[in-house]
Amino acid sequence: MSILEGPSVLALGASETELPRVSAQTLEQTVYNTIREAILDLRLHPGDALVESALTKQLGVSKTPVRGALIRLEREGLVQNLPARGRIVAELDINDVKEIFEIRELLDCYLARYLAVHAPESLLDDLAEIIDTAEQYQRQGDQHTYFMYVRKFDRRMYDSSPNRRMAAVQSNFHDLIGFIGAVAFLTPGRIENTYAEHSRILNALRARDPDLAAQCMTEHIQSILRDYLSAVHQPS
Repeated sequence: MSILEGPSVLALGASETELPRVSAQTLEQTVYNTIREAILDLRLHPGDALVESALTKQLGVSKTPVRGALIRLEREGLVQNLPARGRIVAELDINDVKEIFEIRELLDCYLARYLAVHAPESLLDDLAEIIDTAEQYQRQGDQHTYFMYVRKFDRRMYDSSPNRRMAAVQSNFHDLIGFIGAVAFLTPGRIENTYAEHSRILNALRARDPDLAAQCMTEHIQSILRDYLSAVHQPS
């Protein structure tokens, strides 16, 4: 008897099988994750139109979860709603990017100093495993997974912050920083530089040298900013 000829799973009763309920919130979260990842992967480019009707058709859902996801992404800075153009993938002003990175440098350098003194060896081992795994994916040519592990390295550091409010600010910037980093990755050599810079940060943490850790973090952040500016000002 084939599965199609047998009794319906839905007819077996709740005592024998339970199916997860799909709520409106669950559907909106799925749509949000799909659009967000497309933006961070640059499958959707800065300035691309985000038309509700088109997204609804492409994703096979109603307008309600699409609209909710776009509003959430707008609050987080990955989407802009312009009077003449409607919703688009964010086109970040250069001054906005510089301000974001000024804040990032202040917070991340403070955290690097703190972790150089206080981080348990288990955290440093975790960071080493993350960056080693990232390198493996880079060698395989899987840039998407490599980029995800690079972002995981930063997230793991943020999660170890002793200051909950500071960690919240860093988390709030995490996707914007990832978006900027994805654009910077268009610059030749950025991938290799990112691995080398993260390795130097980790080595400074292992050396328990707060000044060196902060210096390596500053160099990393400024390097990304330079490559971002280079990427968005490529000669036509």
